[in-house]
Amino acid sequence: MNKMILKNFIGKILLLILPIIILYTVLFYSGYWPVLSNSISFDAKAYELNRINLKHTDILAIGSSVALNDLNTQIIKDNSSLSYYNFASWNLQIEDDYLLLKHYVFKYKPKYVMLLSTMHDFTFEPNTSLPANLDLGGQMLGYYYIKNFANLHEIIKRKNALDLSTEDNNRYDCLKFDNGGGVELQLTTLSPKRLKEYLGDFPNKKNTPKAYQSLINLSRFLEYRQVKLIYIQAPYRKNFVTSQALNDSVNIHFARCKFIIESNGGTYLNYHDFFAPTDSVMYVDPSHLSGVGSKVFTRKVMQDLKGITN
Repeated sequence: MNKMILKNFIGKILLLILPIIILYTVLFYSGYWPVLSNSISFDAKAYELNRINLKHTDILAIGSSVALNDLNTQIIKDNSSLSYYNFASWNLQIEDDYLLLKHYVFKYKPKYVMLLSTMHDFTFEPNTSLPANLDLGGQMLGYYYIKNFANLHEIIKRKNALDLSTEDNNRYDCLKFDNGGGVELQLTTLSPKRLKEYLGDFPNKKNTPKAYQSLINLSRFLEYRQVKLIYIQAPYRKNFVTSQALNDSVNIHFARCKFIIESNGGTYLNYHDFFAPTDSVMYVDPSHLSGVGSKVFTRKVMQDLKGITN
């Protein structure tokens, strides 16, 4: 009698969950993938890593959108015999970089980590929605339909947004990754609003001190793992820093980052004023490079890295 009751109970449970399993299976194979985090850029990069099944890279680039857009994949590959992949995604903070690297270093075993950064990476709260288990290539992505439950509206909305972002490179929110995980911006029309963007209040008392501590932790972690850290301050237009007082604070920031990196065996490179103020064609806004700018900038970086990377 008890066995019959148990069988009936299990049967009813299966009848309830089977349609859900079928629905998620259809969604997955139709390209309506689960929402992993609140960052479409991070999710897109995670999906791409899962698609290409990356096993190893000698040079691992990381950072926020400046790293995603400013490092030109083809220039790096043409000027190095080492394998390379760009793991950057929008809005990552230094604390996020540290969280990700603690996983990526063990999984991809890089010789070098190239962290391209700017002041915005030391400004905001870290993204607490990033999944704790980042080994998405080793498990079914479908697991996240359940773990990070999102209704159909959210899944469809994310899919539609990602489709738009991968149409072409003529958009600021482009997520059309090249074969090294980078995104080259090829904009025919620049946004007047984006061209007026500036740094704002920096440093701030809430997040910047924690970001410096994360940079220390990150540097020490890589040194302990015998991975060479190459920290690169990204270029920006002069109007990104709007006052002398702010410029003084930024210079102090440069000195602090340089001290942290070099004290822990890393290499610090600063290109904040690499382009002349008249080189407007090199930028798509005050802090992000155009396709042309990324090529010129990356060529200089690779020239300066000769003798540092082998």
